[in-house]
Amino acid sequence: MKIKHEAVDWVPLFPAEEIPFILDAVLRGSATLRKKHATEHENHISNKLRKRLIQDVALRQRPIHLDPEAYVYDGDIKKARTSVGNSIEANHKKLKTIPPFKLTPSSVLPRNSRVSETIHALPQGDFVIYHVFVAVLDD
Repeated sequence: MKIKHEAVDWVPLFPAEEIPFILDAVLRGSATLRKKHATEHENHISNKLRKRLIQDVALRQRPIHLDPEAYVYDGDIKKARTSVGNSIEANHKKLKTIPPFKLTPSSVLPRNSRVSETIHALPQGDFVIYHVFVAVLDD
């Protein structure tokens, strides 16, 4: 079941049953990401992760859109999650989040501290954004 929503132009929407597989594959694929040099940042690292995901057997028949914005270059995921969470709370009206107006543990992967979610409201209904925090250290 595809969700119809005005956010579909800027938020890829997947069938709910596909989300655990996609998140799990992103976590597996990102587990050993490393920066090759100091100037290597988001675009190149995302391309490396995309290549890994294309080869992932669990994703071969699944839709995926990768736009992680939570690369953590010092490896301190807890600090990064706190910083992102504070920003979401401070901007919850602009972001149209709904209570509790903050990052919460993922309802799909609740035991994984690298995955959080926020719920956003638009006139046509609510949608969830999954925030995946990926530690990327120097080689």
